[in-house]
Amino acid sequence: MAKILGEQLGSITVNSEFGGTEAIKKAIESGLGISCLPKITLNDADKRGALKILNTPSLHLSRQLFIITNRSKYMTAGINNFLDHCFESYPD
Repeated sequence: MAKILGEQLGSITVNSEFGGTEAIKKAIESGLGISCLPKITLNDADKRGALKILNTPSLHLSRQLFIITNRSKYMTAGINNFLDHCFESYPD
């Protein structure tokens, strides 16, 4: 993330790294800096007013996600429909 942000924003300094979203949110709430997180993870903090979400239209961030399943489990019609939707919406 630091490399991507540095390429777009210039030099940045990473002072800390955290292992999970909740730890990152707590650090930001405590005033330890800023971070980039998926918006969906911020709904509760935004509603409480604990964090401020900034729109960043000129900052282009993306990440690769993977779908994983348990090989020994039955794939229901609902799961297959969800997977079809994912693959149709995001063909790459």
